[in-house]
Amino acid sequence: MNGVGANPGRQEAPHPHHVFTDPTGDFLLVPDLGADLIRINRIDRSTGALTECGTGKPVPGTGPRHGAFWGNSTLFIANELSNSISGWKVAYPTSSAPPIQSQ
Repeated sequence: MNGVGANPGRQEAPHPHHVFTDPTGDFLLVPDLGADLIRINRIDRSTGALTECGTGKPVPGTGPRHGAFWGNSTLFIANELSNSISGWKVAYPTSSAPPIQSQ
């Protein structure tokens, strides 16, 4: 993993912490406080292999740390550095695009 965030004192390197699947079980999401990203990986159900397929990009400096789905179309992320919660619309396109579409 690579990337740094906007806060050099706390985001000098990636800091993934919480890993969880989406409601379909097809994607593994990893909030990364250090890189200010929500890393998204597709899960191959037959092998368990992960394929990187994009990132959600929170507001710089927020430091995403934990996540939880509400139903199938809303994702909430707890942001440690900004002491906030962000809501994300989740859509599942037919292409290989990641499920997180907008904040």
